Amino acid sequence: MAETPPAAAPSAPPPAPSAPPDPAAPGAPAAPGTAPAEATTTATKPDDPFGEEVSYAERPLLSIKGGTGWENGFETLQKAFKAVNAALAARNLTPAGPPTVVYLRADDAGFDFEAGVPLAEAPPPSAVAEEPSVRPSPAGRALRFTHRGSFDTLDGTYETMTNFLDQKRVDVRDLYVEEYLTDPISTPETELRVLIYVFPN
Repeated sequence: MAETPPAAAPSAPPPAPSAPPDPAAPGAPAAPGTAPAEATTTATKPDDPFGEEVSYAERPLLSIKGGTGWENGFETLQKAFKAVNAALAARNLTPAGPPTVVYLRADDAGFDFEAGVPLAEAPPPSAVAEEPSVRPSPAGRALRFTHRGSFDTLDGTYETMTNFLDQKRVDVRDLYVEEYLTDPISTPETELRVLIYVFPN
C-alpha cells in the first residue's frame, strides 16, 4: 500500500498512500506515513464500491502481527500471508474470506499490522497455540472503498477517500481494514484489487 491513509482512514498502517491527508480535515485520522510523491492510483471502475455504507461483521482472523518500513511494506505483508497460509495447512484450517490486513499504527517511518485470513469459526485454543494466532476482526458500521493497482499507488486512493469523507463531513475512527480480492502473493502487483473499510464514529 502507499504510505498515507485517507483523511477518513484510520491511522492504522496499511501500505499507506503517498500524499498524506490534511491533518486539519474533519474526520481525518493520523497519517501512517509518506509514500513516494510520484505514486498514482489506478482508476476504479464504475461498479466499484466507493463510499458505500456496509455492516462489517466480526470474524475470527488467523493472523500474524508485524511491523515494517514503507520501502518494503508490501514484501513484508506477502511474507506474513505466506506464514498464515502455511499455518492454515499445518493446522487443517479452512479460510472463509479474502486475505485481510488490519492496520494498528503508522507514522513516517513505517507501520504495524495484523495480516491474515478470516475463518468460519474460531478453532480450539490448541490449534493456535502460537503465532499466527486467532483474533477477532474489527466490526461495525463501515464505509467501503475500492483500490485497483499496486501497493505503492494506494496513496492516490486514500487521498481521494480523504476528500470524499471531508466533503461528506464524516468523522472516522483511527482504524482501517483492507481485504485483498486478488491474491496478494501471486497476483502481479499492478493488478491488485483491494476493498478498504473505514469506520465512522
